[in-house]
Amino acid sequence: MNTNVLKKTRWIMVAVLLLSFTGLNAQIQRPQMQRKAPTKDVSEEQLQTFAKVASEVQKIQRSSQANMRKVITDEGLDMKTFSKISRAQRSSDSTNNDFSKAQMAKFRKAQAELMEKQKEVRQKIYKKIEEEGMNLQEYKQIARSIQNNPELKKKFRKMQQNPGNK
Repeated sequence: MNTNVLKKTRWIMVAVLLLSFTGLNAQIQRPQMQRKAPTKDVSEEQLQTFAKVASEVQKIQRSSQANMRKVITDEGLDMKTFSKISRAQRSSDSTNNDFSKAQMAKFRKAQAELMEKQKEVRQKIYKKIEEEGMNLQEYKQIARSIQNNPELKKKFRKMQQNPGNK
Protein backbone atom coordinates (compact mmCIF):
# COMPACT_ATOMS: atom_id res chain seq x y z
CA MET A 1 0.00 0.00 0.00
CA ASN A 2 1.30 3.43 -0.76
CA THR A 3 1.80 5.99 1.98
CA ASN A 4 -0.98 8.27 0.81
CA VAL A 5 -3.57 5.49 1.10
CA LEU A 6 -2.23 4.58 4.55
CA LYS A 7 -2.49 8.19 5.70
CA LYS A 8 -6.04 8.49 4.39
CA THR A 9 -7.01 5.19 5.98
CA ARG A 10 -5.49 6.24 9.28
CA TRP A 11 -7.36 9.57 9.11
CA ILE A 12 -10.64 7.83 8.30
CA MET A 13 -10.25 5.45 11.22
CA VAL A 14 -9.44 8.29 13.58
CA ALA A 15 -12.52 10.12 12.28
CA VAL A 16 -14.67 7.02 12.85
CA LEU A 17 -13.29 6.68 16.37
CA LEU A 18 -13.93 10.33 17.12
CA LEU A 19 -17.44 10.26 15.70
CA SER A 20 -18.45 7.27 17.72
CA PHE A 21 -16.75 8.24 20.99
CA THR A 22 -19.23 10.76 22.25
CA GLY A 23 -18.02 10.74 25.82
CA LEU A 24 -14.37 10.01 26.53
CA ASN A 25 -12.84 11.08 23.24
CA ALA A 26 -14.89 14.25 23.11
CA GLN A 27 -13.24 15.20 26.37
CA ILE A 28 -9.72 14.10 25.42
CA GLN A 29 -9.47 14.85 21.71
CA ARG A 30 -11.17 18.25 21.79
CA PRO A 31 -10.09 19.75 25.10
CA GLN A 32 -10.14 23.31 23.76
CA MET A 33 -13.90 23.14 24.28
CA GLN A 34 -13.16 22.59 27.97
CA ARG A 35 -11.13 25.78 28.51
CA LYS A 36 -13.57 27.25 31.01
CA ALA A 37 -13.87 24.06 33.02
CA PRO A 38 -12.12 24.14 36.37
CA THR A 39 -8.75 22.45 36.49
CA LYS A 40 -7.33 20.53 39.37
CA ASP A 41 -3.91 20.43 40.89
CA VAL A 42 -2.11 17.38 39.57
CA SER A 43 0.59 15.68 41.59
CA GLU A 44 3.66 14.15 39.98
CA GLU A 45 2.31 10.68 40.80
CA GLN A 46 -1.09 11.44 39.26
CA LEU A 47 0.58 12.79 36.14
CA GLN A 48 2.73 9.67 35.82
CA THR A 49 -0.33 7.45 36.22
CA PHE A 50 -2.22 9.54 33.68
CA ALA A 51 0.68 9.32 31.21
CA LYS A 52 0.75 5.55 31.58
CA VAL A 53 -3.02 5.25 31.13
CA ALA A 54 -3.03 7.65 28.16
CA SER A 55 -0.37 5.53 26.47
CA GLU A 56 -2.44 2.39 27.03
CA VAL A 57 -5.56 4.13 25.73
CA GLN A 58 -3.69 5.08 22.56
CA LYS A 59 -2.62 1.45 22.10
CA ILE A 60 -6.22 0.28 22.45
CA GLN A 61 -7.37 2.85 19.90
CA ARG A 62 -4.62 1.93 17.43
CA SER A 63 -5.34 -1.77 17.70
CA SER A 64 -9.03 -1.14 17.06
CA GLN A 65 -8.28 0.62 13.77
CA ALA A 66 -7.54 -2.63 11.91
CA ASN A 67 -10.79 -4.08 13.23
CA MET A 68 -12.65 -1.01 11.99
CA ARG A 69 -11.19 -1.35 8.50
CA LYS A 70 -12.14 -5.02 8.48
CA VAL A 71 -15.75 -4.26 9.42
CA ILE A 72 -15.99 -1.82 6.51
CA THR A 73 -14.38 -4.11 3.95
CA ASP A 74 -16.33 -7.14 5.17
CA GLU A 75 -19.49 -5.24 4.29
CA GLY A 76 -18.23 -4.85 0.74
CA LEU A 77 -17.20 -1.21 0.88
CA ASP A 78 -13.77 0.21 0.26
CA MET A 79 -12.46 2.86 2.62
CA LYS A 80 -12.79 5.60 0.01
CA THR A 81 -16.50 4.92 -0.56
CA PHE A 82 -17.18 4.61 3.16
CA SER A 83 -15.44 7.94 3.73
CA LYS A 84 -17.36 9.66 0.94
CA ILE A 85 -20.70 8.46 2.26
CA SER A 86 -19.74 9.46 5.79
CA ARG A 87 -18.75 12.96 4.65
CA ALA A 88 -21.95 13.30 2.62
CA GLN A 89 -24.03 12.41 5.66
CA ARG A 90 -22.22 14.94 7.85
CA SER A 91 -22.53 17.70 5.27
CA SER A 92 -25.80 19.60 5.44
CA ASP A 93 -25.48 20.56 1.76
CA SER A 94 -25.01 17.03 0.43
CA THR A 95 -27.57 14.41 -0.34
CA ASN A 96 -27.01 10.71 -0.56
CA ASN A 97 -28.15 10.62 -4.20
CA ASP A 98 -24.59 9.97 -5.36
CA PHE A 99 -24.65 6.50 -3.82
CA SER A 100 -26.62 3.41 -4.76
CA LYS A 101 -29.17 1.84 -2.42
CA ALA A 102 -26.85 -1.15 -2.08
CA GLN A 103 -23.93 1.09 -1.05
CA MET A 104 -26.12 2.90 1.46
CA ALA A 105 -27.35 -0.40 2.92
CA LYS A 106 -23.75 -1.63 3.26
CA PHE A 107 -22.77 1.69 4.81
CA ARG A 108 -25.58 1.56 7.38
CA LYS A 109 -24.75 -2.04 8.28
CA ALA A 110 -21.04 -1.24 8.63
CA GLN A 111 -21.85 1.88 10.64
CA ALA A 112 -24.03 -0.14 13.05
CA GLU A 113 -21.25 -2.70 13.50
CA LEU A 114 -18.73 0.08 14.05
CA MET A 115 -20.91 1.53 16.79
CA GLU A 116 -20.94 -1.85 18.53
CA LYS A 117 -17.17 -2.17 18.17
CA GLN A 118 -16.81 1.31 19.63
CA LYS A 119 -18.83 0.31 22.68
CA GLU A 120 -16.38 -2.54 23.21
CA VAL A 121 -13.37 -0.25 22.74
CA ARG A 122 -14.85 2.32 25.10
CA GLN A 123 -15.37 -0.37 27.74
CA LYS A 124 -11.74 -1.52 27.33
CA ILE A 125 -10.61 2.06 27.80
CA TYR A 126 -12.75 2.56 30.91
CA LYS A 127 -11.47 -0.73 32.32
CA LYS A 128 -7.84 0.27 31.68
CA ILE A 129 -8.39 3.60 33.43
CA GLU A 130 -9.87 1.83 36.45
CA GLU A 131 -7.14 -0.85 36.49
CA GLU A 132 -4.61 1.92 37.02
CA GLY A 133 -6.48 3.24 40.04
CA MET A 134 -8.21 6.17 38.37
CA ASN A 135 -11.83 6.87 37.63
CA LEU A 136 -13.14 8.40 34.43
CA GLN A 137 -13.91 11.76 36.04
CA GLU A 138 -10.39 12.05 37.43
CA TYR A 139 -8.93 11.06 34.04
CA LYS A 140 -10.97 13.76 32.30
CA GLN A 141 -10.03 16.38 34.92
CA ILE A 142 -6.32 15.65 34.52
CA ALA A 143 -6.70 15.81 30.71
CA ARG A 144 -8.32 19.25 31.07
CA SER A 145 -5.61 20.39 33.47
CA ILE A 146 -2.91 19.32 31.04
CA GLN A 147 -4.58 21.21 28.22
CA ASN A 148 -5.04 24.36 30.29
CA ASN A 149 -1.66 24.43 32.01
CA PRO A 150 1.34 24.88 29.67
CA GLU A 151 3.83 23.78 32.33
CA LEU A 152 1.85 20.62 33.08
CA LYS A 153 1.46 19.96 29.35
CA LYS A 154 5.23 20.20 28.94
CA LYS A 155 5.80 17.72 31.79
CA PHE A 156 3.23 15.35 30.30
CA ARG A 157 4.82 15.46 26.85
CA LYS A 158 8.22 14.80 28.38
CA MET A 159 6.78 11.77 30.19
CA GLN A 160 5.31 10.52 26.92
CA GLN A 161 8.65 10.86 25.17
CA ASN A 162 10.56 9.17 28.00
CA PRO A 163 8.12 6.72 29.59
CA GLY A 164 10.78 4.98 31.69
CA ASN A 165 12.15 8.18 33.21
CA LYS A 166 10.40 9.98 36.04
